[in-house]
Amino acid sequence: MRNRLVRPAAIFLAAAALFVAPLPANAAQQSWSDPSGDTNNTGLLDIGKVTVTNSKKQFGATFRVPAFDDARPFGSVELWLDTDAKKSGPEFLYSAGFPGESGFYTVKKWRINKTWFNVAGESKCGKAVKERFDLDNGVIGIKVKRTKGCTGAPKRVRVYARTTATGQYSDDDYSDYVDYDRKENDFYPAYKKFSPWVRR
Repeated sequence: MRNRLVRPAAIFLAAAALFVAPLPANAAQQSWSDPSGDTNNTGLLDIGKVTVTNSKKQFGATFRVPAFDDARPFGSVELWLDTDAKKSGPEFLYSAGFPGESGFYTVKKWRINKTWFNVAGESKCGKAVKERFDLDNGVIGIKVKRTKGCTGAPKRVRVYARTTATGQYSDDDYSDYVDYDRKENDFYPAYKKFSPWVRR
């Protein structure tokens, strides 16, 4: 079982290598930029570049936030993947809270249906998911291997990304933690809206 506990300073080097591998010739990839400075506080989780990849073997999405320096946020990130235009809402959700845990889920009508992995364990389908949670370099993403009985065979994919910061700290023991007066949210492209479709 993989360790699904999330620590703000964690860098998953093995996963990072998977995310920078060259795209196969039959892969489609599109990127978009979310406006900077559109959060209501420090912008520690301000969404920047968002990328969706869709190939014969896998699909997924990544997004960037500012690379962390001294100030680090408490909060969460979410990637909602829509793979079926005939059904309302997304089919998959990747979420990570920090400090906390990460998980990947199937979704129906914006509600969690089945757990593929979280800190408690990993299902057969969960083995198809590779996550990258690299806050030091400001990159969060997932790749999902097309797996019979798990992912179906989506021809197009789109994403909705959300970040929420509730406070910040600098010291490793959280002794200087500051709680925000209100949550700082950012959405791409907007609340419960999706990027354009990416076809393979």
